[in-house]
Amino acid sequence: MPGIAVSPFRPVASPTTVSPLRMVNTATFEKEVLQATGPVAVEFMNFGCPHCRAIEGNMREAATRLQGRVKVVQVESNQSPDLFTKYGVQATPTFIMFQNGRPVG
Repeated sequence: MPGIAVSPFRPVASPTTVSPLRMVNTATFEKEVLQATGPVAVEFMNFGCPHCRAIEGNMREAATRLQGRVKVVQVESNQSPDLFTKYGVQATPTFIMFQNGRPVG
């Protein structure tokens, strides 16, 4: 179908399996990311961003494959603009890895 990005990757989980990919916002960011006991990969994204939509399947696959080792979460720009400002995010998608409550890469 025109206008719909199709990932060349097959889904890891069945359609009935809940993905470990989580959406976090300003209210949950501290608990889910800053207080996490292990590394957290954060995708700063926007629902209207074509590049973000194109990698959605890859994000779900990464979250599934890394489950138990790396938490993978998304932050949406319209829901949490303050987090975009705080971490200097100017374009989507932007990825920042957090460890021990701090951005490390």
